[in-house]
Amino acid sequence: MTPRQALHEVFEGRNPAHAVTATVGKDAVRIGRDNLRFGITSSRPGYVYVMVVRSNGSDVELLLPNALETNNYIEPGRLLKLLAHSGR
Repeated sequence: MTPRQALHEVFEGRNPAHAVTATVGKDAVRIGRDNLRFGITSSRPGYVYVMVVRSNGSDVELLLPNALETNNYIEPGRLLKLLAHSGR
């Protein structure tokens, strides 16, 4: 199974009663120059992971949690602000 297929499987297995909303700080960023800023809210407690699947469909990089943002626990109804570097 490729990383893209695994993410698709997670998406298909989602619970529609569990609402998660994500917002971004900027509409566009420059890779290697700008940081990615996220805001996440959830209707249930849990942990947030942000991954990037490269265009080849097989390379996956974990953006969050990372060395700067180690707290990925989210409480229901509270905004979790996250920061990730946008490139290598």
